[in-house]
Amino acid sequence: MNTVASGFQTPPIEIVAVFVLIATMIAGFLLYYLGKQRAQRRRHAREDAQRYHQLAHQYSLTPTDESVISQLATYLQHSTGKHVLLHSQDVFNQTAALALEDDQVGSEQISSLRVKLGYTGRPIGMRPRSSVDIPAGSAILIETRRHTAIHGTVVDVASGALRVRLDAEDIPLAEGKPIHVVYQNEAGVFEFDSAVLLRNGIEVQIQHSEEIKTVQQRNHYRRELRLPVYVGNALSSDEPELSRFIDIGGGGASLENPGKRFNTGDTVELTFHPEGDTTLNLIATVVRTSHGGSTIHVKYGNIRESSRDRVYRLLFASQDS
Repeated sequence: MNTVASGFQTPPIEIVAVFVLIATMIAGFLLYYLGKQRAQRRRHAREDAQRYHQLAHQYSLTPTDESVISQLATYLQHSTGKHVLLHSQDVFNQTAALALEDDQVGSEQISSLRVKLGYTGRPIGMRPRSSVDIPAGSAILIETRRHTAIHGTVVDVASGALRVRLDAEDIPLAEGKPIHVVYQNEAGVFEFDSAVLLRNGIEVQIQHSEEIKTVQQRNHYRRELRLPVYVGNALSSDEPELSRFIDIGGGGASLENPGKRFNTGDTVELTFHPEGDTTLNLIATVVRTSHGGSTIHVKYGNIRESSRDRVYRLLFASQDS
């Protein structure tokens, strides 16, 4: 019996040979798979590089631009080619924010690339990410260190600067002067620090910025404005009287006190035309008087945001009324 049973047993060397054959086959398949994967990666890398060079040529990128792109590419996932930075604004924004936070690139370099790649402007009512998102035709306020408010209009968004036309040529705004810029759209009021790069008569070029902040208190900014306004007692049926604003802002205003009629604590109604023939009525409280009672300073009551926006459009208008 032992002799018969031993005839059905597989010699150990044959078992080892089978395992070696299976291992060799698995290793072969694995090497084939890895080789195929490497070949695909090399092909994708060539395609990514070709696509990148085509786009770099299309956008006329300089060596400095390409250096910035390479720096931004370090924030991409390994499987993502850097060419995506040249055709995806969202990816560009994400990597630019990280690189700026780490001080790996300059704000001016990012702004310049935004313009070259066409990443300028945002849909109406959205917060600007950069000064390049301020569209041509927008009114802005330029503030100096002396808190002088200068009104201007953006005429062009260039790669190196915002071109702004001032309201008057005799405004003292010299090259190299640090400034603070305020901009308003339907999404709110925004501000950033900048500098005057070039002055040419009535036009200035101001430095781009990637650090746009939202002004939390929308009643902060005021403008001197001689605009006619009717003012009357909001709690009586007395006829309103013609007056004139001295300054106006998002939270209140100063105006002439006709006949020194109104006093601190009075509730008044202001009626004026901030936009052509469209009338705006605001209820306000006289918080104080000055100049012997000839000027009243008022604070608005519960003002609708739509009404405040109309005041701000007036505040940021580039032409004097």
